[in-house]
Amino acid sequence: MRLNGFMLLVVALWSIVPVAGRGQDWRTQRRIFLETRAKAEAGNAQAQFSLGGLYATGKGVKRDSRRAVEWYRKAAEQGLAGAQYALALDYLHGNGVDADQAKGASWLRKAADQGMASAQLELGYCYSEGRGLDEDDVEAARWYRRAAQQANPNAQYRLGVCYLTGTGVAKDTAEGIKWVRVAAEQGFGLAQEKLGVCYERGQGLSTDYLEAYKWLNLAAGQAGEESWDAKVELAKVESHLTPAQVAEAQQWDSNFRPAQNRSLQPGLTSAGSAEAPGASGSPRVTGAALAAEPQSGFVDVKAVEESGDIFVDGAFVGNSPAKVRLGAGKHTIEIRKPGFKAYKRQIMVTAGSELTLRPALEKE
Repeated sequence: MRLNGFMLLVVALWSIVPVAGRGQDWRTQRRIFLETRAKAEAGNAQAQFSLGGLYATGKGVKRDSRRAVEWYRKAAEQGLAGAQYALALDYLHGNGVDADQAKGASWLRKAADQGMASAQLELGYCYSEGRGLDEDDVEAARWYRRAAQQANPNAQYRLGVCYLTGTGVAKDTAEGIKWVRVAAEQGFGLAQEKLGVCYERGQGLSTDYLEAYKWLNLAAGQAGEESWDAKVELAKVESHLTPAQVAEAQQWDSNFRPAQNRSLQPGLTSAGSAEAPGASGSPRVTGAALAAEPQSGFVDVKAVEESGDIFVDGAFVGNSPAKVRLGAGKHTIEIRKPGFKAYKRQIMVTAGSELTLRPALEKE
């Protein structure tokens, strides 16, 4: 699923630290803003990137998407991969700048060429959908692979689907299953759903309703839209199981812990060890790219009642609808709007994940 026209909020995990009291919170944010601005004005690329993020989220300063773009551009022109990626997304989504798919794709390539997995994944999307580039499934698969080899579960899932459908690569069901599985083992909901369906339908695997239930049940518990499809398939699978088998599968799910940074090179089994970064044409990630790209995922908040205030772990990050980038781990999402009861939900974000929340706020 691709999203267009929504505000992108690039929120690094370090910037979401609750402090005591709203007044103290603002004073702390203002101090950080002033310190960051001084470094940015002195030409520090990382500070310029961070300052763009502060303008984008309104931390310590009035939110200003256009100023955010200006500072992202300064850092991007100094070669900072994270800033190039942020600037690319702003062009793709028309956030703080007139939408320009070609410019967005161009900046994505610069970050992708530095080895930034998120940019490689997004560039694959651009080739797949013909956004700013000629549609090219072969190139899409190539960029998915480069991100997948860096343990990005979304890219691993997309590459797996390419193999399962023969899109951009020669159809290879076994290879597709391997890539989907490694993404599912990292907790990526779409991959868990796909793996469950493959077990259910015997696609590349022997039909196994117990295994299908395990993976579909995990996917059904995710916050993304894939949970609805997983629940439909789950009901079908459950009819083939005994109550004891269902209990066994649910116990397995309760003990499931997502693997971290799992990668899989083509031709290896899930038990194989991946090659070192840079092997088989996979680029090494530069220090700048690593610093700019923490293990993170996205949460797309689309409340039925728009313009609600979004809080993450107690800190205000913007208004819905919004796409928020969060560090891997547990987070509490809260949406507040005058006249409505606050919506609150705890979510688990995994590296490369894309979750969607569509809360309907209740009137007080």
